[in-house]
Amino acid sequence: RNTGGAACAGPICASLRNRRRNARGSSGFTGARRESRRRTARGVFFIEAWNNTVTKDVMMKLQIKVISDKIGKEIPLPYYATDGAAGLDLHACIDEPVVVPAGGEAFISTGIAAAIPEGYVGIMAVRSSMGIRHGITMTNGIGVIDSDYRGPMSVGLHNYRREDYVVEPGDRIAQLVIVPVLHPEIEVVEALPETVRGAGGFGSTGR
Repeated sequence: RNTGGAACAGPICASLRNRRRNARGSSGFTGARRESRRRTARGVFFIEAWNNTVTKDVMMKLQIKVISDKIGKEIPLPYYATDGAAGLDLHACIDEPVVVPAGGEAFISTGIAAAIPEGYVGIMAVRSSMGIRHGITMTNGIGVIDSDYRGPMSVGLHNYRREDYVVEPGDRIAQLVIVPVLHPEIEVVEALPETVRGAGGFGSTGR
């Protein structure tokens, strides 16, 4: 079981392994969630997670295809920073620092593609620390990765502040949350079910 990134030998990855080892102690993952990664001959990684506190003995696999040779060497694989983390941290897979100019945007590669399991969607969101501390958000608010998409995963960042923001190679720039999707049948009706609130919109419930 490898919790620090499979086949990861670069200085960034070594620092990551040490940080995660210190945070978890020598015992590794608890029974609530176990995470493992393995690489196939075709360069596809499987991230397997069990959550016995929710659904016992149910396993989901997220297949990740490595696009850049930097992944697993200089740039870590996506990983959950803590046992309770909802999102996989995605890293900037870039050759040199990229500037997100004040009031401007930048498009940054993660170096991977993913096969979101059928019946689920990948929701990509910016990390809270980037938004709160530096005014960095995603250009489209959130990213939606459909289960039938197989292309590269990249992150568009917008800078709301008056000073430039620099993204370094290997920086965690976004998080990927896997969420179930419902496809309800569309029914056209002449009237909607009544509620106490009705058509009350913005501010209708007070401050």
